[in-house]
Amino acid sequence: MKNLAPYAKALVAAATAAIAFAIPIVDDGLKPSEVLGIIGAGLAGLGIVYAVPNRTEPKHRAEPGLIYGDEV
Repeated sequence: MKNLAPYAKALVAAATAAIAFAIPIVDDGLKPSEVLGIIGAGLAGLGIVYAVPNRTEPKHRAEPGLIYGDEV
């Protein structure tokens, strides 16, 4: 389970994107093009979330004594 920890957020995003895409189109069965759309949505969610790094500190917080707009 520790091996999946770095990828957990991306995997949840992939599953969420695939399910969100699949819900409106599954009511009358699946066609091959719809299956490809579900897979594509899952891969897009996986790739986008995996590519964006997590921030440890919000960017809007300034250091003590620093005046806003003076960031280097």
